Amino acid sequence: MNESIEGRVLCQLFGGPLDGASYGDLPDLGGPYTGASLTIPLGQPAASHPSAVYTCTGDSPVQGKWQFFYLRTESASSVRSGERSHVTPVGAH
Repeated sequence: MNESIEGRVLCQLFGGPLDGASYGDLPDLGGPYTGASLTIPLGQPAASHPSAVYTCTGDSPVQGKWQFFYLRTESASSVRSGERSHVTPVGAH
């Protein structure tokens, strides 16, 4: 496990198929999530379903939650071919 992860942070999704959803299991890497993307499968098994991609545009949490806005839906085939986006906070290594 990455030793720089120090807990979890909350995020809220806006727009797209998961509009209004909240998650509390985003790894806390100790820095801003500005520019980070989050990919969430829209069904199970994940490899057989499209995924919604959300991106964070804010510099800080709003009411304790990082805000992620809908960017696009990726097909299951792009996910299987390794084109999937991952949560990658700006400045993280």
